[in-house]
Amino acid sequence: MSFSLYRIVLAIVVAAIVACFFTIITATADQVEASAPIIGAHCSQHAWPYYETHCLRDQRQSEARPARVVTTEKR
Repeated sequence: MSFSLYRIVLAIVVAAIVACFFTIITATADQVEASAPIIGAHCSQHAWPYYETHCLRDQRQSEARPARVVTTEKR
């Protein structure tokens, strides 16, 4: 085997060992659960687009903000 072929094979073996190491480390790590803060009891029970009307409005503002419309139409 030439020197450059030896280096290529060695690099592949090292990469495989590193990949195995990270696979074993992540498999033995503690499981973590994702969570989000609950803002309102009624609002958090529904998924989009079935939000209740009072969940869509900011009670601190008297009028609604204009919505941005995004379409795929080219004019």
